[in-house]
Amino acid sequence: MTFKFEQRGSTWTCAYESSSWPLTLIGRHVYYGTGRVLSTLTLARADPRSKNLLSILTGHVDLLIASQRKTFSKEAASRLKQASESSEEDLMNAVGSMLDALLERLLSSQDEIEVFSLPDIELPKDLTPPYALWPIVPRSRPGMLVGPSGQGKSAAALMMAMTVVTGKPILEALQPRSEGPVIYIGQEEDKEQWAARAAMLCRGHAIQKPKHLHYMKLKGSSLIDSAELVAEMVSLKSAVLVIVDSAQATWGGGDEAVREYASRWFNAVEQIGTAVLVIEHPNLAEQKKPSAGGFAAGTSVKRDRVGHAWNLKSVAMPPRPGEPYRYHVTLTDVKRNYVGKQPDITYEQLVHGFDYIRFEEADALTASTIVDSPSRLDHLIAGRLRQADDDHEEGVGWSVAELQQVLNQKDDRRIRQSLMADYWRPTDWMPNAKFRFTKVPGTGSDRTIDPARFLIEVERTPVQMSIAPGDGEEEDEPLN
Repeated sequence: MTFKFEQRGSTWTCAYESSSWPLTLIGRHVYYGTGRVLSTLTLARADPRSKNLLSILTGHVDLLIASQRKTFSKEAASRLKQASESSEEDLMNAVGSMLDALLERLLSSQDEIEVFSLPDIELPKDLTPPYALWPIVPRSRPGMLVGPSGQGKSAAALMMAMTVVTGKPILEALQPRSEGPVIYIGQEEDKEQWAARAAMLCRGHAIQKPKHLHYMKLKGSSLIDSAELVAEMVSLKSAVLVIVDSAQATWGGGDEAVREYASRWFNAVEQIGTAVLVIEHPNLAEQKKPSAGGFAAGTSVKRDRVGHAWNLKSVAMPPRPGEPYRYHVTLTDVKRNYVGKQPDITYEQLVHGFDYIRFEEADALTASTIVDSPSRLDHLIAGRLRQADDDHEEGVGWSVAELQQVLNQKDDRRIRQSLMADYWRPTDWMPNAKFRFTKVPGTGSDRTIDPARFLIEVERTPVQMSIAPGDGEEEDEPLN
């Protein structure tokens, strides 16, 4: 018999391909104790009508005890006999051979540490660092996408997933170096919300819904506890990329120190056994700096363990009636291990209601770019800031919470984006003038206790009058 072995973290599979019994033996949670090799064993059979494995038997076995191996084989053969033309004895021998082969492989791998002499290492002809998606996700260490809430990280990650699944770049700047199935761990939303966003993206780019783009939600909140199951699914689906959305949502919790727990979390990421893109929230202290570094929140272990990290920022440009919503997105390379610093990637995300999402190449964001599409919300805010009342005299300003209430906005995210965007807009109440919002910082961080307030600043544009030849003032002629 010929067996095929595969290891994903501490999960081992032993596959035996046969027309009579295409069986797979899965060993999870392998533990090497004193005179013991404990494992949770699952015997599964391939279903010819699908790629899924049909579980036959699961049990806890000490592989070093022959009687336990025999008991497992006998029970498995009894169950297999119901769907096989082979004799129960032949089935029992087949399962027993798989158990013996798995035990031998586990024992031999226990002390396997390969050592190579430098002269014996043959360098490949192409030393280009391997990437699953260039230049975002390297294969050897996880890639990371960092950005505040509401910036469009999930939409960008879904675009990257579609790029890898289809093998076709949606943006020219993002090139798939691997093509194949993708597993999206969407811990921050349910599968229906995720599917709706994916459907919008497919319609926007005339893409058929790819059957090899898979959604997964962890049963618990910790990737550490689910890494083995994720690795198994990666192997079953032959996934070339896993997207973790997000690190915060899959962090779980532990009693140990933050750095040690972060190391365990990244060890779990590496157990997945394929390229991984991690979505993460930013370090707030770094984000408040003028030149925000875009580093992940929490311990520095995160930035040390990733192979390439990108910061995502977007500016909302609400549309004229009937036009799609536009978000100008900038991806900035903030950390890399294998290549030089990459230039910014800029694009526009267009969302037309709940109909489609498109991503278009874009130039760097400038004031004129935004002024070309004046925001209706900007003018609503400006109109309110111009109206003084008993509580908001000139120079006092309005807080975001007050504007949210007055404008009847359930979500103040768009208001904050408009107020914080430092660019001039053309006025609709005064000719040859433009306006912008000015922040007056408060003393407290709480929205209700002396929050920051915003004023409106108006600047008139000088009008240059044309002068026709001969219309200028003539110099006095000298008297004779």
